[in-house]
Amino acid sequence: MAQTIMVTYASQTGNTKQVAEAIAEELGVSAVAMAEADPSQAECIAVGFWVHAGKPCEEATRFLESLSGKKVFLFGTMGTHPSEEHAILSSRAARDMIAERNLLLGQFVCQGKLADTIHKEVTTLVRFPYGEPVTLTREMMADSASHPDTADLEAARKEARKAFAKVRR
Repeated sequence: MAQTIMVTYASQTGNTKQVAEAIAEELGVSAVAMAEADPSQAECIAVGFWVHAGKPCEEATRFLESLSGKKVFLFGTMGTHPSEEHAILSSRAARDMIAERNLLLGQFVCQGKLADTIHKEVTTLVRFPYGEPVTLTREMMADSASHPDTADLEAARKEARKAFAKVRR
Protein backbone atom coordinates (compact mmCIF):
# COMPACT_ATOMS: atom_id res chain seq x y z
CA MET A 1 0.00 0.00 0.00
CA ALA A 2 1.29 3.48 -0.86
CA GLN A 3 2.31 5.67 2.03
CA THR A 4 1.71 9.41 2.39
CA ILE A 5 4.57 11.57 1.17
CA MET A 6 5.52 15.15 2.00
CA VAL A 7 8.18 17.30 0.36
CA THR A 8 9.35 20.18 2.52
CA TYR A 9 12.24 22.60 2.28
CA ALA A 10 14.09 25.55 3.79
CA SER A 11 15.51 27.88 1.16
CA GLN A 12 17.52 31.08 1.43
CA THR A 13 18.18 31.90 -2.22
CA GLY A 14 15.54 29.78 -3.96
CA ASN A 15 17.93 26.94 -4.85
CA THR A 16 16.47 24.39 -2.44
CA LYS A 17 12.93 25.46 -3.30
CA GLN A 18 13.68 24.79 -6.97
CA VAL A 19 14.96 21.28 -6.17
CA ALA A 20 11.99 20.66 -3.84
CA GLU A 21 9.52 21.60 -6.57
CA ALA A 22 11.21 19.24 -9.04
CA ILE A 23 11.09 16.38 -6.53
CA ALA A 24 7.49 17.14 -5.56
CA GLU A 25 6.45 17.16 -9.21
CA GLU A 26 8.16 13.80 -9.71
CA LEU A 27 6.33 12.35 -6.71
CA GLY A 28 2.95 13.89 -7.57
CA VAL A 29 2.70 16.06 -4.45
CA SER A 30 3.20 19.74 -3.60
CA ALA A 31 6.34 21.19 -2.06
CA VAL A 32 5.69 22.89 1.28
CA ALA A 33 7.88 25.49 2.95
CA MET A 34 9.30 24.03 6.14
CA ALA A 35 7.68 26.71 8.31
CA GLU A 36 4.28 25.42 7.13
CA ALA A 37 5.06 21.68 7.21
CA ASP A 38 3.41 19.34 9.71
CA PRO A 39 5.43 16.12 9.76
CA SER A 40 2.62 14.27 11.55
CA GLN A 41 0.70 14.38 8.25
CA ALA A 42 3.09 12.05 6.38
CA GLU A 43 4.85 8.76 6.85
CA CYS A 44 7.55 9.58 4.30
CA ILE A 45 9.20 12.99 4.10
CA ALA A 46 11.63 14.50 1.61
CA VAL A 47 13.48 17.20 3.57
CA GLY A 48 15.40 19.91 1.72
CA PHE A 49 17.90 22.33 3.19
CA TRP A 50 20.70 24.67 2.28
CA VAL A 51 24.06 23.94 3.84
CA HIS A 52 25.46 26.39 6.35
CA ALA A 53 28.82 25.82 8.04
CA GLY A 54 28.89 22.17 7.07
CA LYS A 55 25.41 21.11 8.15
CA PRO A 56 21.77 21.78 7.33
CA CYS A 57 20.63 25.36 7.99
CA GLU A 58 19.21 26.10 11.43
CA GLU A 59 15.54 25.77 10.41
CA ALA A 60 16.18 22.37 8.81
CA THR A 61 18.31 21.20 11.73
CA ARG A 62 15.41 21.84 14.11
CA PHE A 63 12.99 20.08 11.76
CA LEU A 64 15.24 17.05 11.24
CA GLU A 65 15.90 16.69 14.96
CA SER A 66 12.13 16.68 15.60
CA LEU A 67 11.47 13.72 13.29
CA SER A 68 10.88 10.26 14.68
CA GLY A 69 9.58 7.09 13.05
CA LYS A 70 9.64 8.57 9.54
CA LYS A 71 11.04 7.38 6.24
CA VAL A 72 13.22 10.28 5.11
CA PHE A 73 14.82 11.38 1.87
CA LEU A 74 17.34 14.18 2.38
CA PHE A 75 18.28 16.73 -0.26
CA GLY A 76 20.44 19.79 0.00
CA THR A 77 22.06 22.62 -1.91
CA MET A 78 25.42 24.25 -1.29
CA GLY A 79 28.00 26.48 -2.95
CA THR A 80 30.61 23.78 -3.36
CA HIS A 81 30.55 20.89 -5.83
CA PRO A 82 28.90 17.68 -4.52
CA SER A 83 32.13 15.72 -4.92
CA GLU A 84 34.06 18.05 -2.59
CA GLU A 85 34.90 16.75 0.87
CA HIS A 86 32.86 19.59 2.40
CA ALA A 87 29.74 18.34 0.60
CA ILE A 88 30.36 14.76 1.69
CA LEU A 89 30.81 15.79 5.33
CA SER A 90 27.72 18.02 5.16
CA SER A 91 25.64 15.15 3.81
CA ARG A 92 26.92 12.93 6.60
CA ALA A 93 25.99 15.57 9.19
CA ALA A 94 22.41 15.66 7.85
CA ARG A 95 22.18 11.87 7.80
CA ASP A 96 23.46 11.66 11.38
CA MET A 97 20.66 13.98 12.56
CA ILE A 98 17.97 11.46 11.62
CA ALA A 99 19.79 8.12 11.80
CA GLU A 100 18.73 6.90 15.24
CA ARG A 101 15.00 7.63 15.03
CA ASN A 102 14.17 7.35 11.33
CA LEU A 103 14.83 5.31 8.20
CA LEU A 104 16.94 7.01 5.54
CA LEU A 105 15.50 6.31 2.06
CA GLY A 106 18.17 8.20 0.16
CA GLN A 107 20.08 11.41 -0.16
CA PHE A 108 20.87 14.00 -2.83
CA VAL A 109 23.01 17.13 -2.84
CA CYS A 110 23.78 19.59 -5.60
CA GLN A 111 25.49 22.86 -6.07
CA GLY A 112 23.46 26.05 -5.82
CA LYS A 113 24.17 29.68 -6.50
CA LEU A 114 25.56 31.46 -3.48
CA ALA A 115 23.70 34.22 -1.69
CA ASP A 116 24.95 37.71 -2.55
CA THR A 117 26.06 38.16 1.05
CA ILE A 118 28.41 35.19 0.70
CA HIS A 119 29.89 36.59 -2.50
CA LYS A 120 30.51 39.93 -0.79
CA GLU A 121 31.56 38.89 2.70
CA VAL A 122 32.78 35.31 2.92
CA THR A 123 35.97 33.85 1.56
CA THR A 124 36.04 30.78 3.78
CA LEU A 125 33.45 28.50 5.32
CA VAL A 126 33.86 26.22 8.31
CA ARG A 127 34.04 22.51 7.54
CA PHE A 128 31.83 20.51 9.87
CA PRO A 129 32.60 18.67 12.10
CA TYR A 130 36.35 19.20 12.01
CA GLY A 131 36.48 23.00 11.95
CA GLU A 132 39.01 23.16 9.13
CA PRO A 133 38.50 26.09 6.74
CA VAL A 134 37.08 25.51 3.27
CA THR A 135 38.20 28.22 0.89
CA LEU A 136 35.71 29.30 -1.73
CA THR A 137 37.71 30.02 -4.85
CA ARG A 138 36.51 32.45 -7.49
CA GLU A 139 36.05 29.48 -9.82
CA MET A 140 33.77 27.74 -7.30
CA MET A 141 31.73 30.89 -6.79
CA ALA A 142 31.41 31.44 -10.55
CA ASP A 143 30.49 27.79 -11.15
CA SER A 144 27.80 27.86 -8.47
CA ALA A 145 26.02 30.75 -10.22
CA SER A 146 24.48 28.43 -12.83
CA HIS A 147 23.11 25.89 -10.33
CA PRO A 148 20.85 24.17 -9.76
CA ASP A 149 20.68 23.56 -13.48
CA THR A 150 18.56 21.22 -15.59
CA ALA A 151 20.93 18.30 -15.00
CA ASP A 152 20.82 18.89 -11.22
CA LEU A 153 17.02 18.92 -11.20
CA GLU A 154 16.83 15.76 -13.30
CA ALA A 155 19.32 14.03 -10.98
CA ALA A 156 17.21 15.07 -7.97
CA ARG A 157 14.07 13.66 -9.62
CA LYS A 158 15.88 10.41 -10.39
CA GLU A 159 17.20 9.96 -6.83
CA ALA A 160 13.79 10.76 -5.31
CA ARG A 161 12.03 8.39 -7.72
CA LYS A 162 14.48 5.62 -6.79
CA ALA A 163 14.18 6.31 -3.04
CA PHE A 164 10.39 6.52 -2.96
CA ALA A 165 9.91 3.48 -5.20
CA LYS A 166 10.78 1.51 -2.07
CA VAL A 167 7.68 2.78 -0.25
CA ARG A 168 5.25 3.06 -3.16
CA ARG A 169 4.97 -0.68 -3.78
